[in-house]
Amino acid sequence: MWCAPGLAARALCRLVRLPPAGEAVDTRLSVTTEGEGERWVRSFGERLLTSDGTAGRDGLLVERVPPVELRFRLEPEAGALRFRQVGAALRLGRLRLPLPGFLVPRVSAREAPAGDGAVRVEVTVRAPLLGPIFGYEGTVVFAGGTP
Repeated sequence: MWCAPGLAARALCRLVRLPPAGEAVDTRLSVTTEGEGERWVRSFGERLLTSDGTAGRDGLLVERVPPVELRFRLEPEAGALRFRQVGAALRLGRLRLPLPGFLVPRVSAREAPAGDGAVRVEVTVRAPLLGPIFGYEGTVVFAGGTP
């Protein structure tokens, strides 16, 4: 887990409730099925980051981290899966306002097999004009075996 230096980056990391940067931060991922989608709860130390994922009608993965909605195209890449962000919107109840590119945080994510059913995950979040804000990487080992 890392957070970029600088006042703006640290403020954004605190806004998303991420822990201070550090190596070997205890990180857990819990995925539960809810309706037609999934709830992903990531814990970084004592802090939680919760999002909801669903399949969009356009074949994209829609991830909601209120009040932001991110849309990803999933693309195979050298034996891995790349989450390519293709859009973002501000979501207020049923109201969805697409965000212009200069306001959109850019998420880059990749997952790849790591052996024994584990998955290697890399996530980086960048902000327009500010550059990298935070990221994390590591190996997800599934409790109770493979998913």
